[in-house]
Amino acid sequence: MRFFPFAIFILYYAYAIIRYHGGTDVPLSDWMFIMNKAFAWTAFTWIGLSVLPQHVLNTIKTDRRNLGVQGFSLGITHAIVTFCLLSPYYYGKLYDGSELSTIGWVALSIGVVTILIYLFPLVGALKDLPNTHSVFRFGKIGFFFSTLHPAIIGFSGWFQPGTWPYYMPPITLLAFLTGIGFFALRALLRKV
Repeated sequence: MRFFPFAIFILYYAYAIIRYHGGTDVPLSDWMFIMNKAFAWTAFTWIGLSVLPQHVLNTIKTDRRNLGVQGFSLGITHAIVTFCLLSPYYYGKLYDGSELSTIGWVALSIGVVTILIYLFPLVGALKDLPNTHSVFRFGKIGFFFSTLHPAIIGFSGWFQPGTWPYYMPPITLLAFLTGIGFFALRALLRKV
């Protein structure tokens, strides 16, 4: 099961390829743009798993710290690729003509704030602080902001299933639902 996190990436990347390369006019030459969607969704899922109690992750033989550090690393990769590709060509939804729109600025700002918040639990994990240390609470706060990030970017297209390529929901919607799912699961586990 140690390959479970990487299987998530392969599954998400396959989804992105089918939805965007197969279902829209995104050319294969824009493969990095599509892979970046898989980077983001995978990082989000790995970090979401890392905020679950360790006893839950023991069932898939995975460690919270490793998932959190790997998720953060992939999130940084997503941020770097995004800033390298940032243009109206790739991110038309975030632009008003040739300038970033208000939505674009808010989405980028939330992404940057999220990374800054995640630095606290990252340092705690790298210093091998106990799981009960208060620094790890920032992971849950960061995950809340991570959940807002795709909502701001893609909300306008969530309620138009007729426009979805192959009727496949947008990755922003799936990521948002993934976040809500992790919060719900965490709340449920606290009651058990």
